[in-house]
Amino acid sequence: MLKNFLLLLAALALSACGTLKGKLDRTPTPDLSMIGTPIPSPAPGTQSLSMDSSSDAIQQKMLQSASTWKTIWLDGTITESVGGAEGVPEQITRQQVWIDQLTARFRFLSGLVNEKAQTFKVSDGNSILEMDLPSGRTQMEPMPPGIAGQFVPFLTPGTASPNPIWETLGEPLAEMAFPSDMAQNAGSYQRLLLEKIAGRETLVVNWTYISNQLPSWRLWLDVQTGVILKMQDFGKGGGAQVQSEEVINQVQYDPPALPDDLFSVTPATLPDFSDVYGSPLVAVTPAPSVQAGTDPLGDVYFFVLTPGDDTQGARLLRLPASCVAGKQACPEAERILLPDKTYANNGPALAWSADGTQVAFVADTGTGKARLFASTVPIQAWTPIAQFPYIDMPAWSPDGRWISFRVQDGQGNEDFYVVHPDGTNSKNITATDTLPVAGRPYVVDGWITNHLIVRSARPGREGTVYLLRADNGQLNPLFETSITKNVFSLSPDGSLLAFDEYNNDSMIDTLRIVALDGSGLSDLATFKASINPIVWSPDGNTLAFAVYGFGNQPQSQSSVFVINKDGRGLKQIYASAGGISSVIANILFSPNGQYLLVEDLGTNHIFVGDLNSLKSFLLQAPGLSLTDSWRQPAWLP
Repeated sequence: MLKNFLLLLAALALSACGTLKGKLDRTPTPDLSMIGTPIPSPAPGTQSLSMDSSSDAIQQKMLQSASTWKTIWLDGTITESVGGAEGVPEQITRQQVWIDQLTARFRFLSGLVNEKAQTFKVSDGNSILEMDLPSGRTQMEPMPPGIAGQFVPFLTPGTASPNPIWETLGEPLAEMAFPSDMAQNAGSYQRLLLEKIAGRETLVVNWTYISNQLPSWRLWLDVQTGVILKMQDFGKGGGAQVQSEEVINQVQYDPPALPDDLFSVTPATLPDFSDVYGSPLVAVTPAPSVQAGTDPLGDVYFFVLTPGDDTQGARLLRLPASCVAGKQACPEAERILLPDKTYANNGPALAWSADGTQVAFVADTGTGKARLFASTVPIQAWTPIAQFPYIDMPAWSPDGRWISFRVQDGQGNEDFYVVHPDGTNSKNITATDTLPVAGRPYVVDGWITNHLIVRSARPGREGTVYLLRADNGQLNPLFETSITKNVFSLSPDGSLLAFDEYNNDSMIDTLRIVALDGSGLSDLATFKASINPIVWSPDGNTLAFAVYGFGNQPQSQSSVFVINKDGRGLKQIYASAGGISSVIANILFSPNGQYLLVEDLGTNHIFVGDLNSLKSFLLQAPGLSLTDSWRQPAWLP
């Protein structure tokens, strides 16, 4: 869907990386006056920790820990409210982190224990991608320059130097890999015992702030590297009640031959908890395939394109709708026969009849020869209908008797045609020259009964809207006012027309509905932003629409709302990721009206909105690559 996901997603900005502040704020503020003259960090290779190690030796081991490894993988858990504070339920989070110090690459996953990962962060050394895995929303930002390397700080009065990689990544498990941040606090270390954690020998120590009587932390330090493999937090003031606990269950130092894909900011599949090399912990077995037309929620069709790959062209896929809605596991998507290859960079053009029993497809090979085909559903064979240098997206009349399409000759000229789905009775309905030349170019916004809604697309968004009769080309103005109207959508029963009306003076867009006889005009919602597209629910009681630049968002961002046709119940169901040039190309209701499909060109992916929970999530299925573009969804009964 988005042509550059990621190219996710993208459209997928992402920049909510945690910083060092929040973590250090839980500890006492160092009394910097108690720190003496600068102490240079010792060279790598200092002796291992033991029960004979002094407080200064422990601190130095922590300060120079980053020099003992180049790459690390940690898999652990974080337990909040381990002491069972009244009214605070215990929550256990699993985190995994990969860090390559020499290239400033990292990978991070987080989620509730025994569940799928919820949060993903990754850096390839140049960019940082953050992804909310349930919703699929992503955000991208550049990696800060000059942070690669095994950073070892000096103890300097009046300053504290956080590790730059952890300061960028900012997650608890990553802090345990860089104990030098904690070692810059003024205090003392008390040896307790030796204990094995994650198969490694550790020295257990209490750390007490210099002005406190009781310890603030208990640390299990890897005796060879100084990395923290377990930590208990007693609070800023010190104490005996554990407030949180972080435990490393698996650790590997300098694992050989880590694949570069681990640190890719364009992951091919949705990331989840894995072993050190990225292999899933639980093998995903696709669900059994379901024959088209047998799923109780219907079928979802969509195109997949690989950016820059014109050899494959567009692939049309089908999934049972119950898995798309998250009700059950998905099988591998079924690939549907297409009559001809579509040039991937142009994108496909596919249109379904209102009842979902017919489909029209434009095959464009990129050579200036486009062909229009039609088929019944389920698709088994295609009927060739027309051929022109360029053919735009076709549209079906409400009764399924006509297909309309615009053609272009590549030299600025255009015409509108209608044809029966069997290829008969093809007509050029612009040949009568009834459409004013000054209004060119024109676009078709759909059908009203056997008339096409045609409007000017000239700059300035002004012009008269016409009804163009399909069988004889008769032309009639639909509105008399000069205020520009865009994006028309006819209710399922054909009685109401929803449209976006733009006022040049106020720069306000208003979502309005009106009966076809001009009566009952009413305003549903007003935005200082563009409204497009607009769609009706199958029962005609609800509208869904996209708004660009809603609230404080930049003009390039978008949100999807639903509202009742009486103007009540405005609710947001989807919001594009920050920093992405997002365009909502399509919004579709499920046949039962409980779900939305949203095609976001900012991420080149398709999202599913649940109108009951008001949550949205990324469409997923085995074998579906996040690096491809997912386009033009359709939800058929």
